[in-house]
Amino acid sequence: MEKNARDIEPEQAGFPSNLPAPQFTIQVIRPGSGMVGVQLEDGRCGYIPESQVENFRRDNPEATVLL
Repeated sequence: MEKNARDIEPEQAGFPSNLPAPQFTIQVIRPGSGMVGVQLEDGRCGYIPESQVENFRRDNPEATVLL
């Protein structure tokens, strides 16, 4: 996945050609790590500690939590 992401031209990813190429980070979160995936309504994704899910849902009612 990382190689494919790095081979994308900035224009293909929706970035103007006059900007530096985007940087990609791939994180592998193992089951049982205490982290859960989240996605905001605008498409941004990440991980938060399981203990913060209730607060996250309260503060981001339109977001998706991937348990």
